[in-house]
Amino acid sequence: HPKSVFLPEAAVNRWEEIVANIRPSAKTKVAAAGEVKEDGFESSLKVPNSVLDACEQSFTAADGSREKASVQFFDSTALMAMLCRHDRVLWIVNMTSPGERQHYAFALIDELFKNIPSTFTIGVLYDIGCSIHRSCVKWGFLDQYLDRITFAISVFHAYGHGWPCQCVYHPRKREGFGLSDGEGCERFWHSISRLIAYLRICGHHTRLYTLDSQVQHADRVSLVGLGDWLARKWRNALAKFDEADAEVINSGKDAVYLREQWKSQVSVQTKPLPKQTKNSGKTAVEEAIRLRKIRDSLRDRISTLEDIVTDMNSEVYEVAEAEEKLPDLREKLLSVQARLLRQEQTLGVVGRAQYHHLATSPFIALRMNAHALKLRLRKRLTSRKFERDRIERSFRRQQYNDRKMRTHTEDAVKQRDPGIQALARRYNALCNQMKDLVNTRKAPRNAIAPQQIPLKELFNLDVDDAIWQDVGLDDAGDCENPPPWLMDEDVRSGIKGILLRDRCDEELKRLEDECFALCSWSSEEWRVITTCIEVATHLGK
Repeated sequence: HPKSVFLPEAAVNRWEEIVANIRPSAKTKVAAAGEVKEDGFESSLKVPNSVLDACEQSFTAADGSREKASVQFFDSTALMAMLCRHDRVLWIVNMTSPGERQHYAFALIDELFKNIPSTFTIGVLYDIGCSIHRSCVKWGFLDQYLDRITFAISVFHAYGHGWPCQCVYHPRKREGFGLSDGEGCERFWHSISRLIAYLRICGHHTRLYTLDSQVQHADRVSLVGLGDWLARKWRNALAKFDEADAEVINSGKDAVYLREQWKSQVSVQTKPLPKQTKNSGKTAVEEAIRLRKIRDSLRDRISTLEDIVTDMNSEVYEVAEAEEKLPDLREKLLSVQARLLRQEQTLGVVGRAQYHHLATSPFIALRMNAHALKLRLRKRLTSRKFERDRIERSFRRQQYNDRKMRTHTEDAVKQRDPGIQALARRYNALCNQMKDLVNTRKAPRNAIAPQQIPLKELFNLDVDDAIWQDVGLDDAGDCENPPPWLMDEDVRSGIKGILLRDRCDEELKRLEDECFALCSWSSEEWRVITTCIEVATHLGK
């Protein structure tokens, strides 16, 4: 194709060799036996390694060993594209290896910088932008361009990232991205979905030519509608700005104060995990509490059976069953008591104080249960979102088995929804109990009741939804003076508003520049055409 958007295979292979030579294929460092590797930051990154590791594990795209298509049957397994914020294709990479490996992204970014002025800076929105950023910092990829790149994660796939990662890499929280969502590729794939059946059976070069032709057609259509696109984006940005500005005004706080509170929140919520060993710290305390609950449960069961044995009104068979069960239960009780004693002895001074605090406070017990329940709920919601994403990516096939499999998957996802909703209701019930304890002053000093999860917003997984907020579920609220971003609802609402308002300001400024560029281009085109007409008219005379 005379205007092919596909990167040359040599450029892709060069980056594959660079990555293979620099980055090891397997982990070379193994944590010491009995000790968890200490968490920390990778050079200048602001998100801990533990969070970034979890992000990589959440995404299929981050796991290069997972196949998009079998290399035994297809020379090309998938496509990776780079689009501008106007959803116009810049370049496409023809993937030939199983999995969405990072060298494809590096090749695209490298090609972009070769075709823009040396003073330009760019923002890269990618499903696993945090992982790409870490690879660049850790291994020196794109080192000559790194100071001109700002990485972020795409909006509609942010649910696969932990909250600390979203605080730093979400485009609605990160400066410079305006209201760009990073989902142009998804929209492009959807626009060419009707070609799937044909592209599966056509030859390699025919496939490339067809895709190039489709891209050229999409560019022509996009150019005609660019004015409407700008107008639509302008109206949307103004509406969101008014909404965000109202939130800021209602909070009663000024913008400078709210931005400072957001920086403080990010600083606290992106701290690395403290170094822990398997037999100390929070895990050991939780194990001691679990053993304590088992001990209390066994005591209650033994007491109930002993009452049956000593009750003169008990039936003979009831007494016989109780006497048969008592020896085993007493033996289990002795075993659990011994384990509990050993576990308590392994706790340090701080651990024992924490253990006593947790074991005697009903609020803390509820908080632990609520936190565990919320983590489970968050995991199930994320898994559901990934399943829904796979369904939405799959398009109507001509084969009956494919349609049947898609229907079966949709039914399976829907069948799990009531269970997820039940988890949310249980969590909200625990929140109500903690709120009652706070109101009746039976909770620790400065304790904060966690926010309930609205069932109507349960499956959205938007960045500001309650499912991501652990306010009241960690130890931050137990300090003497909890920060305003944690305990003041007006401040939390104001932070959301000021961040969105800042992004709207960026978007409106960018749209103004784009509108000016479009007008300048149109004026230049008009002058060229009128000049050509005048010259042709003059020559005709």
